[in-house]
Amino acid sequence: MIKQLLFTLYLALGMSPFLQAQDTLMYGIFPVSNGRIIYEKTIAVDSVPKDELFKRSKEWAANVYKAQKDTGQIENQDQGILVYNGFVTASFTEPKTRVAADWYCWQTINIVCAENKAKLTITDLEQRSPSGYGSINIVKIEEMKNRTDSIPKSAFFGKNNKARYWKTELVTLKEVDHKIKALIESLEESLKLK
Repeated sequence: MIKQLLFTLYLALGMSPFLQAQDTLMYGIFPVSNGRIIYEKTIAVDSVPKDELFKRSKEWAANVYKAQKDTGQIENQDQGILVYNGFVTASFTEPKTRVAADWYCWQTINIVCAENKAKLTITDLEQRSPSGYGSINIVKIEEMKNRTDSIPKSAFFGKNNKARYWKTELVTLKEVDHKIKALIESLEESLKLK
């Protein structure tokens, strides 16, 4: 009963294990510190040396990103550092045309291993999508609302459609947040499993 009460109080105060060092939430979704979206989590693993945590983190990353090309990894076993650029996909339906497409949200994942713990940091979220002209559109998630606000109303056939477009983007951003949190949970499980 006391645990349940403490957990309820913990949630009521807006604290989350995914949102350490958080100033606020961007768009009511993403944890923010110093104006940047940042997910941070320190994962404590009793009696596991740094090299073993590094190995487990590397195995996790190889499994998670095995189908992705161009992950741009950095590995330094002596310092216990792994850096990956990867993406999660989310579905997006363009409100005006009702055309559905996959949305690729790239992020930088840093894992720093030490004795009995690993610190995970996820930053640099950006949406990448192909344009109709053979190039790739890249928009930082922190700048998405400004981008939507800067599009002329005529592109949306009126003000209400512009608001509907942003609401549709928010649904997609919530899916991205959910998938990033699932990544964090899967790393924690992988580190604690063996």
